[in-house]
Amino acid sequence: MDIPSDQRERPESGIPLEARIRLGHAMVQGVADQVGVDLVHIKGYAVDQGLYREGRASTDVDIWVRPSQVDRLIQALAEHDWKPLTSFRSGSIFEHAAVSHHPTWSYVDIHRVVPGVGLPPEEAFENVWAEHKTVQIAEYPCAVPSADHQMAVIILHEARSGATRQPDVDHIRAQLTEEQRLHLRGIASSWKADVAWAAATDRLELFTDHPEYPLWKAVRTNASGIALLKARLQTEQSWLKRAELIAYAATPNLDHLRLSLHREPTAQDVLQDLSSRWTRGLGGLRRQLVTDLTSRLTHRRRGPRS
Repeated sequence: MDIPSDQRERPESGIPLEARIRLGHAMVQGVADQVGVDLVHIKGYAVDQGLYREGRASTDVDIWVRPSQVDRLIQALAEHDWKPLTSFRSGSIFEHAAVSHHPTWSYVDIHRVVPGVGLPPEEAFENVWAEHKTVQIAEYPCAVPSADHQMAVIILHEARSGATRQPDVDHIRAQLTEEQRLHLRGIASSWKADVAWAAATDRLELFTDHPEYPLWKAVRTNASGIALLKARLQTEQSWLKRAELIAYAATPNLDHLRLSLHREPTAQDVLQDLSSRWTRGLGGLRRQLVTDLTSRLTHRRRGPRS
C-alpha cells in the first residue's frame, strides 16, 4: 500500500530511520527463520551496492514471500508486535502486498506477487528463490534475489510509478551493455511480465492490443477513479471478478479510512466516506462518459485511415 512517505518517516523512537529499517530487515528475517518461511528481501537496503543511485534512502522493509506461507508469516509477525494495517485486497489495485507496522522497526510490505509478473505466484517465487543468495543486513544473514533478479524487480516496480518518473530504471540501464539489457528483458519475458516491462521502459505503446494494456496505460498516466476502474474492468476476464471490483469500489476501504483518521472509524465516518465516494464516483462517471463519447465522435469524423 502506498502510505505517504512523511507518515512512514515519522520518528517513532530515538533510533535513526535508516538504522530502524536495516534492523527491521533483520527482525523480519529472524521471525521467518523461526517459523520456517521462505522469503527474499527486495528493494531498499537489501539490494546490491551500486544498483541504486548515491544517497537513495528507504522508508520500509520490502519482502517477497513464498505465497503458500504468507499467512503463517503475517501471524508470526503479529505475535512479535507487527500490527497488520492493510490486507492484500485493500493494499493496492494489484492486491500484491499487505502492510504491517511495528512501533520501533516501522513498516514491512509483504509481497505475495510482484505486479506485472504473469507466472502463477508459487512458480514466480520459486523461480527467484532458486537463485537467491544471502547477505548481511544489520549483521544478520538475510535472503535476497540474485543481482539480475534484483534489477528486474526494481525495473518492474517502476511500471507503477505513474507519470512521475523515478530515476532508478535509468540508473540501472546506464550501467548495462545492450547485451545485458536484453538479458534482463529476457528475464521479464520468462516471468510473463512483458507488458509491465514495456510500461517501465516507456515502450508500452508496442502492446496496444494486449489485454493488460488498458490497466498499465491507466497506471502510467495517473488515471484515477472511474477511469482506473474502467481499465481494471477491461483487463479482467472474469465476470464474477468484474462484479467484485465494482462492489468493492462502491464501498469504503476501511483500512485506508483507519490510516487517514489515525483511529478506528465510527459509523458516521463510514457514512461520510460512502457519501463522498458515491459523489466522486458519479461525477467521474459523467466525465468518463463525455470523454468516451467525444473520442468516438472524433474517430467517426476522421474515418478509417487509408
